[in-house]
Amino acid sequence: MARHILLVGDSRRLDEAFHALGICEDDIGTVVTSPPYKVEDGFSIEMIGAVAEQMNGHVRGPLWINFGHSIGHPWRATEAIEEIEMMGNFELVQPIVWHKSGHFTPHRSMRAFNWTHETIYLMSPTRHKAVIDRTAEGVGVPYKDKSNIKRFGHASDIRCPGTVWSIPYDTIQARSQKPHEYPFPVELPRRCIAASMVASGKWVLDPFVGSGTTMVAAEKLEKNSIGVEIAAKHVPVIEERMRQNVEVIYLKDLIGR
Repeated sequence: MARHILLVGDSRRLDEAFHALGICEDDIGTVVTSPPYKVEDGFSIEMIGAVAEQMNGHVRGPLWINFGHSIGHPWRATEAIEEIEMMGNFELVQPIVWHKSGHFTPHRSMRAFNWTHETIYLMSPTRHKAVIDRTAEGVGVPYKDKSNIKRFGHASDIRCPGTVWSIPYDTIQARSQKPHEYPFPVELPRRCIAASMVASGKWVLDPFVGSGTTMVAAEKLEKNSIGVEIAAKHVPVIEERMRQNVEVIYLKDLIGR
């Protein structure tokens, strides 16, 4: 059975936590996360950079970083990704467009269209050049024109999905049903994890785990996971979503201060 650890505290202490838990160099098979992107929720470019620095050396596989749109601050996500790149430990491979099928964030101004997508930035440790499985189960898509299989010499009826992923939100009837103020569907991290080819015994990490969606996806794929969440109020939500199959450790108890 896979192991799941929820660390309650500040992600800027990840290196200390990994040392205390015995997480060694290259033990993190992939990182799937959606950092805060509003200042009132704790966002700062310096904070994002500090967390990226804490992950350096521990991450072997790809990083998938999802940023929502911040109206009035259209460059916030790209500035944060640039900060990570400038530190020299991780490099941008490509952006992926998450088309939020059937869902949109309304733009109340008459100057712009409603947001119907978010961006996932696929990054790699600079020292490893992480690779992905583009045709993994649930990642690759069948050919619409089956004649393409033989014509182009493909081994199977599965192709790379490309850089636009249409993934709908789960349908809810009321705001109270949302596990977190800014949720994303389980299918999003599930797809990222599946493409990452996380080896047995390695870990899926989400340093901004929120309501635990990445951990839920890792559990479905029977992969070990570590989530870090600074807001203790989300602990009961994560425990419920993980069906109590999670170890809750407070960083102040693990490493002091």
